[in-house]
Amino acid sequence: MISVEYLAGFADGEGYLGLARIPRRNGSPEYCLRVSLYNNNRAILDEIQQTVGGTMSVLGQRQPGWKPSYALIWTNAAAARLIRMMEPFLIVKARQGSTLLSFDQRIRAGRRSRDRNGRLLPLTGWEVRIRDGFYRTLKRLNRRGPLGQSRRPAQNPSKSNPGYRRNMSPVSSTARDH
Repeated sequence: MISVEYLAGFADGEGYLGLARIPRRNGSPEYCLRVSLYNNNRAILDEIQQTVGGTMSVLGQRQPGWKPSYALIWTNAAAARLIRMMEPFLIVKARQGSTLLSFDQRIRAGRRSRDRNGRLLPLTGWEVRIRDGFYRTLKRLNRRGPLGQSRRPAQNPSKSNPGYRRNMSPVSSTARDH
């Protein structure tokens, strides 16, 4: 049996908490909560699955000679339940967890209209913008590297900062250590 504290730590280190944006034929995207735990140790993912459910997916080998990888996945209501359990113990992914719970609360508070065949009608433009805001926030939070940093290479400091002094000499390691 896996403790919720262990599960939250595992999710912080080996997990993904986010929204999937799924295009639909009617032009209105759908947004799906998703929690995924990744590892190449199937036994630990099996133990987690026995404790809190989820769907196991075999990702296979990403490179020749590498071990096969596995993902344990929860979506929508199951993902929201799991996040609610883990939220008090999440550290690295705390902001993703709280953002997803806010998204879930918005979804549950609203009612989607259906056509006479029971299919969901497209979201309003306003609702798409709101949901897309959640999606973009989570994409930013899940981006690798420091928050707020672009992925573009840094410019030459003398061009980007007019106050930069060209004749600065680097500090030697011996001067820095003393």
